[in-house]
Amino acid sequence: MVYPVGPLLRVLAHRILKNLELIKAQESEPPFSDTQLILSMLGVVIFSYERTPDALGELFETFDGKLDHILKIVYPDNQSLTIKDLPSRLRHSIAHFNLRPRKKDDRFVGLRIWNRHNGKIDFVADLDFDAFRPLAVHILKSLASDDLSFKIDDPPDPMVEVATY
Repeated sequence: MVYPVGPLLRVLAHRILKNLELIKAQESEPPFSDTQLILSMLGVVIFSYERTPDALGELFETFDGKLDHILKIVYPDNQSLTIKDLPSRLRHSIAHFNLRPRKKDDRFVGLRIWNRHNGKIDFVADLDFDAFRPLAVHILKSLASDDLSFKIDDPPDPMVEVATY
C-alpha cells in the first residue's frame, strides 16, 4: 500500500472515491456499493468533525442538492435544526451506533439515525442512500481537493507529547 502523502483525511477522501468507483463498476447486485459508501462516509463524518467541527456544515451549505431529500428529519417535528447543527448530530449518532437499517421492497435503502442528549432522544432522521450518493461525492471531492477554506491537517504525533512526560 502506498504511504499517504498529505493530510490523511484528504488522502482517504481521494481513496474512498476511487474505491467507490471500482466497486460500482464491478458489482452485480446494488446493495454492495451503498454499503461501502455509507461505511466510508461514517468514518469521514467522524474524522472531519473531530478535526474541524465546522467543515461539514460548510460542505453541506455548498452542496447544490436538497438536504431534506437526503436526510429527512422525523424528530423533532418542528424542524428547528439548522445545517450547522447536522454535523454534530450525525457524528454523535454514528459514534454511538444509533443506526437502524431501512428497507423498501426487500432492498437496503438507507438508515434511520438518532441522537441522545442527557438520556433523551433529541434527533431522529432517515438517510436515503440513493439521494446521499451525490452529497457524499461532493464532500469527498471537496476534502480531496487542495482548495478548502478550512484546514484538515493531521493531528500531532502523540509521541511528541509523551516525550515531554
